[in-house]
Amino acid sequence: MPVRGRAFLVLAWAGLASATLFHHKGHHKGLLLSADEGASCPGGARRFVATLSPLKNIAPNSTKPMPNPLSPVRGKPAGGVGPRARARGRVATLCINPSAKRGDWKLRLCGFTKHHTGGYTASHLHVGANYVDFPPPLVPLEPASKPADPTAPPTRLPQLTPPLVFFGCRGSQGSFGEGDFVPLPDSPLPTVEPVTSFDKFASKLDAGEIYANVHSVAHPAGEARGNFEAA
Repeated sequence: MPVRGRAFLVLAWAGLASATLFHHKGHHKGLLLSADEGASCPGGARRFVATLSPLKNIAPNSTKPMPNPLSPVRGKPAGGVGPRARARGRVATLCINPSAKRGDWKLRLCGFTKHHTGGYTASHLHVGANYVDFPPPLVPLEPASKPADPTAPPTRLPQLTPPLVFFGCRGSQGSFGEGDFVPLPDSPLPTVEPVTSFDKFASKLDAGEIYANVHSVAHPAGEARGNFEAA
């Protein structure tokens, strides 16, 4: 049953921190993930983490990284999987419970300024290994709406309206099940297989073949992405 998800925004200025709570539509009622990135998943679920980086994105119709990508966070390339890189950058977390056929997701996004990105527009889970082309989205995260045509260009997929602009870091979370998978047409990419069951999703996740992609106005095909690894 659809319920509202949760999101939070943290801004820091002159040594003072403030937090604003707001809401977005979620998929299903889900377990709330801890704000502590080192926290374990509730109920014995398995935990996976992806560090999202422009360095991991690729030019469309190729397997080459986007040219000279820089993170708007301090103007430095975003990369690495250590706790310091995660603390100042963009991270996606999944808690997966195959027996319950459900997953809980959490996003931490930083530095989506108007100047650098134009604003945050959407995020999805995709099937694919590192540096493969862009397959259609498998699970829409934000917004939660399924696309009518998953093969449409990114600008024609459901978008956050207006785009979200924030200088500091924003967190959001929600959950999904088999019913939230977007039916994918036959893919022209030999490395991408359709996923129609949660068991198949979990096996792809174990193989490192599930990634999160975050979109912006400036980079509609992908501002940053990263494949999930067991944590």
